Amino acid sequence: MEIKTPRYEYTVQLEDPSKEVLVSARNARASYKKTVELMDAIRGKRVKEAQAILDGVINMEQPIHYVSHRKHVPHHSPLKGVRGAEGGYPVRAAKQLQALLNNALAAADSKGLDEDKLVIFHAAALLGTKVRRFFARARGQHDLKVRQLIHMELGLREVS
Repeated sequence: MEIKTPRYEYTVQLEDPSKEVLVSARNARASYKKTVELMDAIRGKRVKEAQAILDGVINMEQPIHYVSHRKHVPHHSPLKGVRGAEGGYPVRAAKQLQALLNNALAAADSKGLDEDKLVIFHAAALLGTKVRRFFARARGQHDLKVRQLIHMELGLREVS
């Protein structure tokens, strides 16, 4: 009996496979909105800068500026120079993204790429499966809880 594992496609293609690495995490349990904002914060940065940002978010020292859906989001003083200064600390998404970044670094190391020259060229969050659960209410009724899972993709490129 053959076990078939799902094959996932990436949303981006590699231009030079010898200098680039793509990794993904599927069906991660984190907020889609906060993960998108976190991906926007680290996209285009060097790996060391991205690790510093993720460590700051996990330790609740550096908030992430929220660009969209920020109507009832509190302001944070480290974001004072940013227009609006609304933001937050998406710790759960940052921990999962940090694990994904470590996975990408291991893949880059196996290809022989230099860690100091790596730049994040692709960072994307996609909607995954919905997990539906019923929970009991009064008088024999029930309600539906829906949890939205996400897919995360990360791409590193070696630059000179």
